[in-house]
Amino acid sequence: MVVTSFDYQKQSCERQGTDVIVQLFEWKWSDIAGECESFLGPNNFCAVQVSPPNENRIISNITHIRPWIERYEPVSYKIQTRSGNRSEFQNMIKKCHDANIHVYADIVINHMTDVNHHGYGTGGSVYHGEQRTYPSVPFSGWDFHDKVDCHTKDLSIQNYSIAEEVRNCQLQGKADINHKKGYVQDYIVDYLNTLLDLGVSGFRIADAKYMWPLELKSIFLRLKNVTSFTGGHHRPFIYHEFNEITGESIDMSEYFSLGRVEYGKYGKDLTSVIRNRELKSTYTDWGTTRGMPSPSNLVTFIDDQTIQRDISNPVYTHRDRRMYEAVNAFMLAFPYGIPRVFSGYSYSGVMDGPPHHGDMSTIDVKIDSNGNCILGGWKSNYNQPPGWTK
Repeated sequence: MVVTSFDYQKQSCERQGTDVIVQLFEWKWSDIAGECESFLGPNNFCAVQVSPPNENRIISNITHIRPWIERYEPVSYKIQTRSGNRSEFQNMIKKCHDANIHVYADIVINHMTDVNHHGYGTGGSVYHGEQRTYPSVPFSGWDFHDKVDCHTKDLSIQNYSIAEEVRNCQLQGKADINHKKGYVQDYIVDYLNTLLDLGVSGFRIADAKYMWPLELKSIFLRLKNVTSFTGGHHRPFIYHEFNEITGESIDMSEYFSLGRVEYGKYGKDLTSVIRNRELKSTYTDWGTTRGMPSPSNLVTFIDDQTIQRDISNPVYTHRDRRMYEAVNAFMLAFPYGIPRVFSGYSYSGVMDGPPHHGDMSTIDVKIDSNGNCILGGWKSNYNQPPGWTK
């Protein structure tokens, strides 16, 4: 069923008493299925956010071998990544649904790969970034913003105070999709509806502020409804990545009518409060009285794959185990927005991909009877109070 007027699912979960999302960053589909069955479902979590399921560029060079950022450089909309194939993805969704856990997919539709490279994707598709050609979509050079739309010399964003530049130019050198073209939207709508047909209940829109809200609205209008666990129908749950930058011209409120928005400052501000030992005085005015946005529009979190690697404005992460427990406990206890907790992996370099074998295949997440990860450096902060780190 396709709606004719725009709406979106405001609440994440149908069950009362739970709204917590768990982000299982770079986990394999088979491991997520097991986690839904063994822990998330029995402990009444709401949903799991999974890494982008579409085919991505394979990045392999001397400096960075299969870094995490390759998941954010699409080659096609085939469902094939190092997390698994389409069949494994569908099986994961079924097992999570059987455990009453929704699946939200991280979606990359702002851009394709870096324009300085060519090669093959995780599904075997060829791409030529220099020519902006992606035959397996198919996209060609005509389907991206060019010098007519972007007025910077190298077609990349230079000035965040100019909204047109932010939305029409290349983000970090990646081919910037031109969403105003109807047939370009068609490919994206088909991809998202395919995920909905497979059982995905919602989407996290990566790099949302780099796309025009009206063009996103045009895409969302054509999305199918979601069948609830009780047999009813509702709109997909949608939330948008929005990393705030000082001096930028785009405000997160521009996306409130299109879904919820990730509030990245939440973890940074809470980390600062606790580091400065201000929590007792802050508790009484934490939230809108402190000037924070309305919680009805937000997804809150302490860290994710990007924020935990930002050394210029550090938040507590699994490296600061006890304080990480404290900030996550506060977030889960204090009623403000829909909370999301994060599970990733330890790393020595900020570009490191997930734990892997010698052939670069991702290591399984192995959990002992006490809920502890026992192989490969996988980490978590949600399943073992008071110890929380797997």
